[in-house]
Formats: sequence, structure tokens, C-alpha cells
Amino acid sequence: MIRIGIVDDEKNVLEFLAQKVNEVSRELNVDIKIESFLNGAELLNRNRENEFPIIMLDLEMPDMDGLSVARELRKEYPDFVLLFITNRSDLVFQSFEYDVSGFIRKSHIEDELKQTLDRAYQKVLRKMTSYILKTENGERVFLSSSICYFLSKGHQILLFDDSNHPIRILSTLEKLEDILSPTSFVRCHSGIIVNCKFIFSINKSDIELTNGETLPLSRYRIKEVKRVFQKYLRSM
Repeated sequence: MIRIGIVDDEKNVLEFLAQKVNEVSRELNVDIKIESFLNGAELLNRNRENEFPIIMLDLEMPDMDGLSVARELRKEYPDFVLLFITNRSDLVFQSFEYDVSGFIRKSHIEDELKQTLDRAYQKVLRKMTSYILKTENGERVFLSSSICYFLSKGHQILLFDDSNHPIRILSTLEKLEDILSPTSFVRCHSGIIVNCKFIFSINKSDIELTNGETLPLSRYRIKEVKRVFQKYLRSM
């Protein structure tokens, strides 16, 4: 289940939004729980008790507007998916620094809500996805979002996590390909499977990761790597 916090200072708009989010979520077959708030302070207090993976904020509110709420949230909770609800196109550029994942115009809720929510759900579900893998010390659960890449080295498979720590996995790259999400992971070399989340750039003969590390890229795999990565970016 995905918890969603919605904030709007107009009660009728808030109720309408909650209704539409529920309807769209049923269409998308996503289990959700909505909590609604008439001001940002209420949301901030509730979020400290139990974090919301998705937060929908009205940009224009008295006392504490959406940008101010987003600023406070990002100080402590960098990983939630943020969606803004607004009719003020002039405020869009000011919101980029808060890592916003989507905008829904109040005048176009019926047209824009489904696509925006679908992207948000996919983003959250990728973070929640986990894999049970065999290691030298027994089975372990790995979150998809923390796996950077798998490397075949000699007769070993090493998993490198987001802290660049190698962990030996008792498997093969072929078996891993069968269980890993094809929309998040792609084989860039005969001995490497990389998580698209950590790709910074794709070059002619290598891939640069967000941590500055480079991985070799096979020439005949370039097209497929680019295809998977572009599809991944479109779902963000």
C-alpha cells in the first residue's frame, strides 16, 4: 500500500482531489491510503510521525504556501515523490529546486492526474522493490534502489551497493537477468548488469555513474542500453 498526503486550503478542492486520486488508483490497480490536510503545518506534523511516499501540494495557500512546505520537507526527507497542484504556470520554475516529479493543473485534473500518478507510483514501487539473493553468509534482502550494479569477476558475482561496497552473490548474471526488473536493470557488458538509477551518462565505450565511476559498455549493447535507460527516464 502507498500512502499519499494531499494538501489544499480549499475543502471542496481537497475532497475532489481525494476522490479523483482514489478513482485513478483503482484504474491503475494500485492500493493506496489518502490523508488530506487543509494546511501545510498539519501535513508536516503528520509526516514526522509516519512519512508519506507521495505528497501532493497546492502551490498557493495562505500562511505557508506549497514552496515553503516543500522546502521544509526536503530538509529532512529527500526521497519522497513530490507533486504540485496549481494553475500558476509562473511558479513552475521556482519549484525545480525541490525535485518535483510532476505538476497537475487544477483546471486539467481530469486530463493530467492519471499519467502523473502513474509515473509517481512507478517511482515509489521501484524504491520499494526488493530481491532475496544468496550471499556467502546466507540469504539477504536487497532493495532495488540500493543496488548499483552486478559485476562478474573470475568465478564470482559481486553486487556493488550505493555505498560502493562489494558483496559476493551466489548466482550467475544470466539467473539475475531473469529476476531483475527489465525496466530498471540492463546488461551493458558481458560481465556487468547496471541499475539505470545510477547511470549519469552513456558514452561510446563506457557508462559514467552518478558516483563518478565508469563501467565498460559493449558496442553491440549500446542501442539496448540507451533504449532501456530512455524508457526508465520517461517513467520518472
